[in-house]
Amino acid sequence: MEAFAVAYAAATLAAFVSVLVYRELRGVWKELSLVDVGVYAGLTVAAVAVSLSYFDAIGNHAWRPHEEQLWWAFEDVAPPDGVWHSLETQVLLRVIYTAVGDLTDRTIRPFVVTAMILGTGGLVFAGVASQLLTRNRWVGYATAAVLVIHPSMAYWRTNAFHIAPPHVAFCATLLCAVLVARKVDFRTCLAWMMCGSLTLFLRMELVGAVVGTAAIPLLCGTRGGVKQWKAWLPALAVAGAFLAWPTMQNLELAAQREDYRAGLRMVPFYLQLHALWLPLSSFGMAALMGMGLFAAAPKSPVDPQLKAAARAMVVLVVVGVLPTIMFMSFGQRHTLASATAGAALAAIGPAALASVPKLAGRGPFIVMAGLLLGAGMVLSSHVVLLDWGDRYAQTEDQKVPLLPGHVRPHGVPEFDARWCAAYASHWQACSAWPNCHPPKDLTDPALVRERWDRHEGCVIWGVDESDGEVAGARHEWWTVASGMYEWESLGIQHYEERGYETEVHIYKLKERP
Repeated sequence: MEAFAVAYAAATLAAFVSVLVYRELRGVWKELSLVDVGVYAGLTVAAVAVSLSYFDAIGNHAWRPHEEQLWWAFEDVAPPDGVWHSLETQVLLRVIYTAVGDLTDRTIRPFVVTAMILGTGGLVFAGVASQLLTRNRWVGYATAAVLVIHPSMAYWRTNAFHIAPPHVAFCATLLCAVLVARKVDFRTCLAWMMCGSLTLFLRMELVGAVVGTAAIPLLCGTRGGVKQWKAWLPALAVAGAFLAWPTMQNLELAAQREDYRAGLRMVPFYLQLHALWLPLSSFGMAALMGMGLFAAAPKSPVDPQLKAAARAMVVLVVVGVLPTIMFMSFGQRHTLASATAGAALAAIGPAALASVPKLAGRGPFIVMAGLLLGAGMVLSSHVVLLDWGDRYAQTEDQKVPLLPGHVRPHGVPEFDARWCAAYASHWQACSAWPNCHPPKDLTDPALVRERWDRHEGCVIWGVDESDGEVAGARHEWWTVASGMYEWESLGIQHYEERGYETEVHIYKLKERP
């Protein structure tokens, strides 16, 4: 499988490079000036600076369970059970980290640098795609700038796990889709299909976003592109042949995981959780996206090219969360493709308004409004990054997160631990409770209802400092569970381990979900 992964990546890279040097696309690439290249290079440096300034990934790294497996690969050490789990440690990334470890001194610096290299290029691809799609450099700059300060992207760029690299591959797919819209032939279609299939090889749940990139050539390309099946059908066959084998393996493994059994019943709960959609739902970004939605409206009097681009981004925003919204660990890290399309839609908004004939002469005011809203979005992201940065990699004085609308619990909790259904991450608390379950189960209301009925309405949640970790799966479980139910405070239990005292906040579910 390792040799196949390397061959897969090499074939995709060859297809992508072939369109970069393609003679038929010289006119397209001439739309990018040296100034544009300099701006995107500067934004790339800014992205690295943002990530490392908020998260001390080199000096005080915050290890996540799956990331540790890539550290073992980096050190060329087998995992404790001797098995590499592909859903947790993507094979191509594992090969890359092992190769880098062989070429370096196997310290944290090259490890983090590798993560940054693998996870940072997406903003350039997305920015260039937006610029070429709209023929407006400011739209491209704004799209890339949003990805620089996006909290979840800033965090995952420093993390050696298969979150940021698939996003980069998706953004390359986005760019290739724009090239297909400009020139439909086998070479552009092959680059598009291969980048999309490699994205799915890295992270299968991005299937909605990858398929959604078809909206670009369909809505923004020349008419009759679909009929040119001699260009895209062979390309699809080649990319599908590469993807077939790993897809079968992933489906077999996914069928064994409870995360994929949530289905449509989880969608209503996830749609109402504001925190999962940040920063798309922050004031500045929401207003800018509103402008983009206006541009996409059927009767909006905006420039036709900007209207088509806005419509394509609307499609991508929606399908970018499918099918991940039916996944029990759904969170911000699963919406990076949708957020990227949202950034492009937000950047298109002011440009589209400025193109309206009736608003002619008011362009500077519209641009100023866009800048002010963008500043609000930057401030919102800064606040989130400050909070995450304060909690990143802390091992002492870590604070237990408070449930929304609650004050800090106090006193000794009173409940029948022998009878109540309980949820906890802290091992000492869970060991003391006979009917203890992992916090992930709280994200499934059906399970909570079953345990509520079985235990006559006594459902306990023990929240500890680990529930406040930054951006990972446990953080997502906390976000979902804290927003789905109503709880009442019971008190605090204290535990000591290796001379370090920790506390667990105890809550009781108020009513049956």
